[in-house]
Amino acid sequence: MWTFEYRHPTTAKAADIWSLWSNVSRWPEWDVDLEDVSLDGDFVAGVSGSLQPRGMEAFPFTITRAEPECGYSEETPLDGAVLRFDHEFVSGPGGNEIRQRVAVDGPAANDYFEQFASQIILDIPAALARLAATAEGRAAGG
Repeated sequence: MWTFEYRHPTTAKAADIWSLWSNVSRWPEWDVDLEDVSLDGDFVAGVSGSLQPRGMEAFPFTITRAEPECGYSEETPLDGAVLRFDHEFVSGPGGNEIRQRVAVDGPAANDYFEQFASQIILDIPAALARLAATAEGRAAGG
């Protein structure tokens, strides 16, 4: 198993972040490494969809947790492993932050490290910065 976590500060409110997270068809607007995302229903736990990173084949994924204004989790089955993304909005005394954790678990987890590290994980900091900026811009009326 391996994991990666990134945190990004934001002045955005939980509702502003949640409105962007829960509208998957618009994810490519702030995560420019995505070509297309779709869901086969509402943004709730148990719903499946498809996510296509740029230059890669589409992946099926399932929302495993959806807590409005708190966060959500998604899983993608891989051959011999499971790819998990956990997204959290945390508000504390030091301010608000967006957290994203990526984990691959299973017997073949290490086989996927180089592929995901170079094509997905290294892009997360910029995607979270754009997510925060988009939410902050909405809050400011932009």
